[in-house]
Amino acid sequence: MEGILRFKGRDYGVPFTLPGDLVQFQARGRHFRVVKIEPQADRRFAAQPFCAHFGDCGGCRGQHFPYEEQLTLKTKPILEAMEREFDLSVEMLPTPLTRSYRNRMDFVVDRGQLGLRPAGDYSRIVSIEHCAIQSDEANLHLAAVQAALRSVPQAAFSRKNPREGIVKYVTLRSGDPATVILTIEAGRNADVFYRDFIELILQALPGVSLIETQSEHPREVSCVPGGRALCGGLTFQSSIPLIQLKDSLDFTVPYDAFFQPNSAAFGVLLEAMEPFLRVRLGHLREAHVLDLFCGVGTLSLYLARRLGQSCRRFTGYDFTGSAISLAKRNLGLHGQECEFLEKDLNRPTDLPGDCDFIVIDPPRAGAGPALLKYLQSMNCPLLYISCNPESQLSDLRVLKSHRPVRAWMVDSFPQTPHLEQAVYLEKV
Repeated sequence: MEGILRFKGRDYGVPFTLPGDLVQFQARGRHFRVVKIEPQADRRFAAQPFCAHFGDCGGCRGQHFPYEEQLTLKTKPILEAMEREFDLSVEMLPTPLTRSYRNRMDFVVDRGQLGLRPAGDYSRIVSIEHCAIQSDEANLHLAAVQAALRSVPQAAFSRKNPREGIVKYVTLRSGDPATVILTIEAGRNADVFYRDFIELILQALPGVSLIETQSEHPREVSCVPGGRALCGGLTFQSSIPLIQLKDSLDFTVPYDAFFQPNSAAFGVLLEAMEPFLRVRLGHLREAHVLDLFCGVGTLSLYLARRLGQSCRRFTGYDFTGSAISLAKRNLGLHGQECEFLEKDLNRPTDLPGDCDFIVIDPPRAGAGPALLKYLQSMNCPLLYISCNPESQLSDLRVLKSHRPVRAWMVDSFPQTPHLEQAVYLEKV
């Protein structure tokens, strides 16, 4: 969790604070530094953090008070705004897991250390031995990579001296097979230290895919496209469980593509929406669905599988080429007519002028002005899913052409400020 401190019209995030805490700080424009935090006298929400790295690592900032209170604090502003601005009561859904839920984690490597950044401090790394929000299997993989790095610290990239070392990031992705991705400094030779590091990982993790991808300093991006498999392949199998429906949506996912980081919680969201979607879309026959930011075809497959004859033709767009190349395979196994294309949706030219239903699941920043303008021109209903309800609210205010009529929310990111919300909109 992160408190918001407002000073001279500007908002500053203050990690590990609760409402009512006193914060001493120094601020000048965008430069902000916390000097001291004095907790409120009445710590009604206080709880014992479950992670040894809490307070230093920049993740999982809500551990210091009970989950139920945490959920209330982070959902209240969104729920009140939806009620006030759209006269809409959001349906809250229970999250299946509050720990061990993430299927992807990106760890930083620097001068022999492997871990995560401290809150608001990019000058050092918190060495992580066990991450409480990733699976037990992923923590075993993390331990193996940590051990290899301790044995061969020379393999680690140095951000203080970029001429030293080679490995910059380690990304762990859960799936079949589990996948370890090494992001290395572009142009470096695979020296003896790096080869020894690779060999130790392969010995410790038989059956795991190991992928190498390259990023050029000072570009700080993990899991870059264009990688090569050192062991195994460049894709893995993953799924979204629909437990109440006794079903599962299965996908082939490229190592560099987005996939729902909390599959179980996203499955709860999809299950909750289905009865409503059946009523609203049940009259359609072989409808044309436009899937924006489609990824590996997650929402298209859901509609094709669960709504039968109502949705039969799909056109999807995404900026990740590797995801597009597999989306048709993921959906095509079920016989639907589909076309998936690589496109920068910040420049939404040549999109279909007509369709029967639109689903959109954009990045955290939201849909963007140009795409919102396009959506306003469309006469069909929309389903807008977002992992950032605040940017979604901003977009809904712009979309005056459409009226929100139903909304669902699930906590896909327990112990953090983030949430997942789906809103169904109809043309005014």
